[in-house]
Amino acid sequence: MFQLDTTHIVNTVSALSTDTDSVKTLAPTSSVFKVSGIPVDTSHTDSLIHFDTISPVQVPFQGFQGIQHPSTPANQGWLFFLLLGLFFLLIFFLIRYPTFIKDTVQSFLKSYERGRNMNEEQFNVAPLSMVLFSLGVLSLYAFSFFYQPPETFELQSYGYFLVITAAFFVFKWLTIKLIGFVFFDKSTFKLAKFSYFRLFFLLTIILFPLLTLQVYLPNSSNWSSIVTIFLFIVVFVGLIIKFFQIFSTKFVAFFYIFLYLCTLEILPLILLIKAYQWII
Repeated sequence: MFQLDTTHIVNTVSALSTDTDSVKTLAPTSSVFKVSGIPVDTSHTDSLIHFDTISPVQVPFQGFQGIQHPSTPANQGWLFFLLLGLFFLLIFFLIRYPTFIKDTVQSFLKSYERGRNMNEEQFNVAPLSMVLFSLGVLSLYAFSFFYQPPETFELQSYGYFLVITAAFFVFKWLTIKLIGFVFFDKSTFKLAKFSYFRLFFLLTIILFPLLTLQVYLPNSSNWSSIVTIFLFIVVFVGLIIKFFQIFSTKFVAFFYIFLYLCTLEILPLILLIKAYQWII
């Protein structure tokens, strides 16, 4: 009778040992449970049997996975500081030249005498503050205009827009200097350059509040784009009228003006737009 009980105990210990080994194999695969306890000694049938146990382990909270916030112009910190810097440049410029807007509008409502000495004007053709402001506004407006919501609104991409815009206006500046040196006298060219850049700077000043609205009020982007297109048309027409006032001494000048507008204004602008689209 004792022999049968001993055999039964040995069989029970072997079965429990096998089950415990199986639990040890399966339990480590779970990140919530761990195996602990005292190993079973099956060499002595009369030893006390200590079963291994499985105890829960508390995993530290790592936050909810959630959904990433989309990258839009309105939630970019670098864009806020950039707009703030452009605003301070504009304030500095207007403090230094308080009558700039009034004088620019008046200059396009009347014809300058061609022999007028431009040194009488209290305005430098290209002050550094206004050049930086204009480049920043135009490149940022183009970036926000061509931006597609699924894409990320990154500082690196804006840097590409800024470099291309700066290269475009360097090309424009050199072209204007070359044309003035070859075809026109010094006083006439100075007047044309003065009028051209005044109109350009005035356009960027008007675009700045529209840019701010387009960034932080994206729902208003449709009407702001319409206003922007209208402004570009008005500026282009004003530029044509001013050039005719300055260079209308000969009939052949009309041909030169249209040739200039087509080859050095419209065509480079189309290439600039293509470059913007290629970056996006």
